[in-house]
Amino acid sequence: MLEEELHGEDWKEKIKAVVNSIKLPFVVPSIKTYPLFTGMVSILESFGNAEEWVYNNYILLWMYRKKHFTSHWADFKYGDGYDKKSFCPLINIEIFENSNIYEAYGSNLDFLAKTIAARKYICTALDVYYIREWWGDNAEPKHHERHPMYINGYNPVTKEVYVSDFMAGVYKTIKISYDTFKMAFGEYNRERLEADGVA
Repeated sequence: MLEEELHGEDWKEKIKAVVNSIKLPFVVPSIKTYPLFTGMVSILESFGNAEEWVYNNYILLWMYRKKHFTSHWADFKYGDGYDKKSFCPLINIEIFENSNIYEAYGSNLDFLAKTIAARKYICTALDVYYIREWWGDNAEPKHHERHPMYINGYNPVTKEVYVSDFMAGVYKTIKISYDTFKMAFGEYNRERLEADGVA
């Protein structure tokens, strides 16, 4: 397959794109739940550190049932939902305000490049309206919706960003263009900044 791809006039560009791809380890995890926790398990499994955290966070269950509904909701009980840093002590979590990103880095792409180069993962809300793979091929109509995704790499040659989430219901990593990332990240965060009187 690789040999077939390298035949042709642009083989040097293809090799350059692979060499210049900056991607942190990120596997499809064995346990999938909400995107924030699924990404954490992925990071931990990528480094062989998931077992301890999984056994201490997936043993408390709760059940939700309303009297007039036939469906039930069973789920795992997690840590303090108001203290994001307490979710997983095995991962050092830093929280940035939107305004700090633009003030410190100038653009969301500069923030992404410098953060990934420092071997740090990014979890941020993106407007999935712009991400076709999130909806699947037959999903209509699309609408603006903010959803947490993990960013685990980028390629400065092909101008693509690696994002991970449930794409049409299946957890995986896909590549989106810089322009798509700027719209999905920028529009959502610009709205919040304007609402806060920063932008």
